[in-house]
Amino acid sequence: MLKIFLAAALVVAAPAMASAGESKAKGPANEIQARVAPNYVQLPKMRLAVIVDNNRTYSMLELEAWLVMENPEDAAKLGSMKTKITAMMKERFIHYNWEAFKDPDAGFVLAKKVVKLAVDDASHQPVKDVLIRSMILR
Repeated sequence: MLKIFLAAALVVAAPAMASAGESKAKGPANEIQARVAPNYVQLPKMRLAVIVDNNRTYSMLELEAWLVMENPEDAAKLGSMKTKITAMMKERFIHYNWEAFKDPDAGFVLAKKVVKLAVDDASHQPVKDVLIRSMILR
């Protein structure tokens, strides 16, 4: 009698257990997908060359940055200039030494300054702030 009861319970619970396993496999990704506010400009993730030593050896710096503008109209204008801004950033970052970005605090501050200068040169529009989402030295 006990065997029949356990078998019946297993048959009833099997579809619920199977669907629970499927929901985990098909569930949302671990990364949060968020929309950027209208006065923010999200720059594409970039791989920038940074000089390592005097022998002209270069390493890569992966950078993801957001620009904060005063109003959405300025952000829309800046959003249309992303390719020009990224080209100017590549030109700017190549002149900095690898050691400058190794310190976590000073490296982020320097990266923000370089991005802000590149945006100013490329667009001639003042940026309220630069947010560094990720910066990885490779």
